[in-house]
Amino acid sequence: MGNPVICRGGELRVFTPLVTAIIQLNVPSELRGRVLSILQLAPAVHYLGALPLAVVADAMSWSVAISGGAALSLLVALWLGVWRPVLRRMEG
Repeated sequence: MGNPVICRGGELRVFTPLVTAIIQLNVPSELRGRVLSILQLAPAVHYLGALPLAVVADAMSWSVAISGGAALSLLVALWLGVWRPVLRRMEG
């Protein structure tokens, strides 16, 4: 299956430059520092999501908690990608 640390590093090597480039191309210069600082807070969201996941897993089971988290992630991805297609309308 592979080492999770290596997989995590590989993800960051792809994701971080892509997001940074999108921000640099689309955010006005006077706001760019503020937007990039919010990007640095993004890893904290993972830790905040772990608490409700653990509560659901404790109350029900891990399979229910993971399935619920996956369904929620799918809904957010659909909302961002289908119903709010901001990235598809970007110029550049």
